[in-house]
Amino acid sequence: MSKANTIAAALAARLKLIRKAAGYHTNAGAVVYRGKQQLPEDIADCITLFEGEEDAQQPKGEPYTVIAVQHFYAEGQTQCDPDNPDLAGHALVEDLLRALFTGDAKLDGLLSGPLTYTGRVIQPRLDGQNLVIVQIKLDATYTLTPSTP
Repeated sequence: MSKANTIAAALAARLKLIRKAAGYHTNAGAVVYRGKQQLPEDIADCITLFEGEEDAQQPKGEPYTVIAVQHFYAEGQTQCDPDNPDLAGHALVEDLLRALFTGDAKLDGLLSGPLTYTGRVIQPRLDGQNLVIVQIKLDATYTLTPSTP
């Protein structure tokens, strides 16, 4: 498997730690998907990890390597008070950040720089809906040799 896949697996493993029994606000880590587009409405707490576009700098050397930046999005949902969804949204954002940024910032040597937080959003939703969805944006920088990904 590629280094990019190994990085995504390491992030997913961190997300799976999000459980109330481990001191988190939610149990969103009980169900973690990789790339699932639509989170199921029948599962209150879950997360999906998306891999966005990857950027690379100019190649160097032979066989050449590049510094690649993989953009990730961790999207989670949890139950909320329909009148105050942002309260649960902020709790889930805190859970995601704590899980993703606890431990080695370079994912035990997989990354060439620290995992970087680039923003978050608490998604708008229909009034009365008792699920809130949040998204955390991340960048993972690593070296890539295309001939041996």
